[in-house]
Amino acid sequence: MTRNIVLASLICSMLSLHACGGGGGGGGDDSGTDADAPGDVSADQPVDSAGDPDDDGVTPACDIDAAAPPWPDWVPDWPGSGLNATGNTTFRVLDAGASVTDLAVEDVSATSAVITWTTPGEADSSIAWGTTPETCPTGYQRTGGRLLHRMLAAPLEPGTTYHVVVRSRDASSEDFGLIEVTTPAHAAATELTGCQEITASGSYRLTADVTADCTCFHVTAPDVHLDLGWHTVTYAATETGEQCHGVFLHDDTNTAARGIIVQGSAGGSLYSHALYARGGDGQTFEQLWVRVHTSDAFGMRTMYTSTTTARDLLIVSEVRDVTDRHYPGNHGIALGLSPSDATGDIHDCILFGVPHWGLTMGANEEERLTSPPDHGPTRFVYNNHVFADMHATNGYAISVAANHMEVHHNEIRPLHNGRAVHYTMSNASIHHNIIEAVELIEGDPADGFAYYSDTSDTHSPHDPSVCTWVVAHGIRVESGNLGEISHNEVYSYTLPDVSFGCTALNITTPESGGAGANEVHHNQFTAYQASGSITCSGGLPTTAGWVRGGTPDTPNDLHDNFFRSTHETLFIEDPAMATSTDDTLESI
Repeated sequence: MTRNIVLASLICSMLSLHACGGGGGGGGDDSGTDADAPGDVSADQPVDSAGDPDDDGVTPACDIDAAAPPWPDWVPDWPGSGLNATGNTTFRVLDAGASVTDLAVEDVSATSAVITWTTPGEADSSIAWGTTPETCPTGYQRTGGRLLHRMLAAPLEPGTTYHVVVRSRDASSEDFGLIEVTTPAHAAATELTGCQEITASGSYRLTADVTADCTCFHVTAPDVHLDLGWHTVTYAATETGEQCHGVFLHDDTNTAARGIIVQGSAGGSLYSHALYARGGDGQTFEQLWVRVHTSDAFGMRTMYTSTTTARDLLIVSEVRDVTDRHYPGNHGIALGLSPSDATGDIHDCILFGVPHWGLTMGANEEERLTSPPDHGPTRFVYNNHVFADMHATNGYAISVAANHMEVHHNEIRPLHNGRAVHYTMSNASIHHNIIEAVELIEGDPADGFAYYSDTSDTHSPHDPSVCTWVVAHGIRVESGNLGEISHNEVYSYTLPDVSFGCTALNITTPESGGAGANEVHHNQFTAYQASGSITCSGGLPTTAGWVRGGTPDTPNDLHDNFFRSTHETLFIEDPAMATSTDDTLESI
């Protein structure tokens, strides 16, 4: 039986909507909205002629599409626009419905606001803001589709009223909403003018741009809230053999927020991550824009942390060298959780150019399950965008490498090159994602050049005849078991002369057998191989769905899916591996 996908409680907890029994509010020392205070919907949201605060029929007075993004010029242009950003996917399993409802201010600080709303179906998100209703010079869009829309308006000025317009669009309609938010004055905090170690609990606020030879802020006390005030922190500016970090959280209940972190030209030694946390509980990185460029630098990494949150991060990775693709590889955001029951959240983050892995979550000493658990997801990855440009072998945009993960409403598209979802553990719910995957090569294939490089790998650069290394996968289930994969739009493709074969769904059970028991339903899996694409002899075909490997304890259950391909539609190597019921197979 299809397990229920629990979204309502998550949406309510994130939005604090009065319809769910919540009352607004937010985090941070300058945040929080009391009832009928500036920023509270009941006080500040315009209503339509019927007095309904759901914004039906709202027409903005400014041009939302003319708004300029707020982030630095080193952030790439957003690729595409709208729900179907590339035009590759004709949606078959997502719901339509772009009506903006439940518009609210989730969180407001002196320099930022988080605006939320919901739509009845999967729709894209746009936001723009200005200080008069007629002007909204600053804003941005987020393509793909989601039900819960959560947009960051920043940087803002303290003590200022902003007029905010939002929009959602599906394939055939659009809807707008209007809301006002007034930022408070800065809350009391210890002001910082330079990089330093923070050894006492409390609130801190940076008041100027700063540069460090190596690490800038190292937090070694509990209960620290570090507000960077949207200033730029440059770390690793001087040659050194040490690991350097922009912000290093090293104790419990630490938060770093609202700033720009840039890796300096020297870069530091290997693994000089912009954001780093180690060995604490309750650590949060939020509302940060990050740029990294040297070998193996992550945008954000945590190790041995629990109750860890990454949200509203924008990470631009210009890293091209990956020393070892096996461990630790290179990641845009990597949560390493401990103990094995630790929880984690990655949501509303944007990644550009990740060279290996995009978003990953793993738990220390956690093992794959052998029987169904008595609970649902406890770790969440949702509403993120990964625009990959992978340069190292076998990287994926999202790695489901911990048990009990829910991965939903993410958008995965390669800027140039990339695989999508890799599922290796147990009890995952992977649903309502928009996924594209393609793997390209560079150089002359006759000379053995491939797009991937890995200085520790004797197979690099890879011979393009070895398909096992370089075939694009949409959703790759590699020994993952007891999971549910549903309502995903998956498009895997190859291009003439420059790319290999592809699979949209690839399920592999270990040769020794194992649990299996994944339910895969109501997805669209499309595998498209253009005429002239490279054909290699390693044995991986172009196929929309492929189930292979050993015999699981319980067959995987495939039902009510669309499998579409220019070549093989659905190939199950042995009926003991999987069943297929009411699946639609279509040649294209």
